[in-house]
Amino acid sequence: MSELLSGEVVVEEKVDGANLGFSVGDAGALRAQNRGRYLDLTSLDGQWRPLRRWLSSRAHALSDALGPKLMRFGEWYYALSRAGRRQRAPRGERS
Repeated sequence: MSELLSGEVVVEEKVDGANLGFSVGDAGALRAQNRGRYLDLTSLDGQWRPLRRWLSSRAHALSDALGPKLMRFGEWYYALSRAGRRQRAPRGERS
């Protein structure tokens, strides 16, 4: 144990959210995906339902920033946490 702790130790917290990625499709439309499957942004349900409202003011800027070659991944937290707070935006981009 002392050998393990003799150097720098970094402790990281696992965020309990759902994997969410954004990209721009060939037709120029913003796409959202979770674990390798694209989400249908016109009929979201469950924890994804609030995503449409969140994207309504951000989709254009996000599409412009990503362009045709980039993807952005993060965590989507919406479910009620044990502390009783709702969090609706990907990590680092809360409104």
